[in-house]
Amino acid sequence: MMSPSHTCVCILLAMVAVKSCGAAIFRIEAESAEDNRTKIDRSEASNKTDVLLHENDELSLRFCLNGRTSVRILNVGYSNDGGADKCQINNNTTKVGEFESIVEYGSGTLWNIFRLSGEIGSDIILETGCNTITLLVKSADDYGIEIDHIEVKVNDERLTEEVFRCNFVNCVE
Repeated sequence: MMSPSHTCVCILLAMVAVKSCGAAIFRIEAESAEDNRTKIDRSEASNKTDVLLHENDELSLRFCLNGRTSVRILNVGYSNDGGADKCQINNNTTKVGEFESIVEYGSGTLWNIFRLSGEIGSDIILETGCNTITLLVKSADDYGIEIDHIEVKVNDERLTEEVFRCNFVNCVE
């Protein structure tokens, strides 16, 4: 017989959120950032669009929480065609971790192949309300890196997609 902790799984396909026993997984699309970054149409990107970043570029993505809770960066979805690009993830003001893209040369044919970074850093405790994840490209080749999305695990099974997207709060810095 399975224990209750192994039987609690609910997938909310329409909201791109997965809930499982005390935690919810949310995807933040890179193109949802409120800035003027170059957006590229890619048929294999999760929303058919990603964001092109070069060395020293930053991409800031906002989200909201119901209460103080732990959050983990599960994946950054990216594409690359060329040398390795090193990216750092920060939350609000704290460094969470880094990842490096794969080195693969395809003369431009690899931009539509998306890869996942894997988990970055460990759990971070964030406060109620508006929070920001920032991706900083620390080093890149001349072609840069394209970011599709960031997946986060939030230890709050009550958190809805609407609250996570800050639909009820105006986040201003």
